[in-house]
Order: sequence, then C-alpha cells, then structure tokens
Amino acid sequence: MFGIFKNLTPEGRLENEIKQSMENQIISYTRETNKNDYLMGFAIDAATRDIYKSYMVTANLLSRGHGISYEKTVSIITKVTNDIRNKYLVNPTPIS
Repeated sequence: MFGIFKNLTPEGRLENEIKQSMENQIISYTRETNKNDYLMGFAIDAATRDIYKSYMVTANLLSRGHGISYEKTVSIITKVTNDIRNKYLVNPTPIS
C-alpha cells in the first residue's frame, strides 16, 4: 500500500521521469539492431549514456523544478541510470 505513495514524492516523480526517458531511448536505439545481441548491447549502452548526460547537464534545473537539492538530484539520476543498466546489460560498468 505504501509503495503507491512513494511515487507521489518529488524524488519518485523524478525517478519515474528518468526511467521512462531511458526506456524510450533504449527502444529507439535498439530498433535498428535486428535482434543482434552484440549490437543491442552497444545500443543500450549508448542510450543510457546519452540520457544520463542530458539529465546531468540539466540537473540544476531539475533540482529546482522538482524542489529537491542538487546533490539528491544527481544521486537519483546516477542510481536510476545504474538500475536500468543492470536491468538490460550483463556486468555493466557503473556510471559514477
């Protein structure tokens, strides 16, 4: 029951936004790979790195927009990125 209310917090909304962006980017990047595992790995890595970089560039604005601290915003971006990479890639190098 309490899991429902977790996403109503500013942190939860930011996490959901990042996850949705990464999922969409991964789908977009992997569409052209013809189910080749090797190419899909590169595509997923590139997609997550692109979204990570774009969110890190705008982290200051995101922190203000969501009403959370800059450090917390950077922490959420890094955590969600690594979670998505662990979900799709085998032994990924964590983004720090």
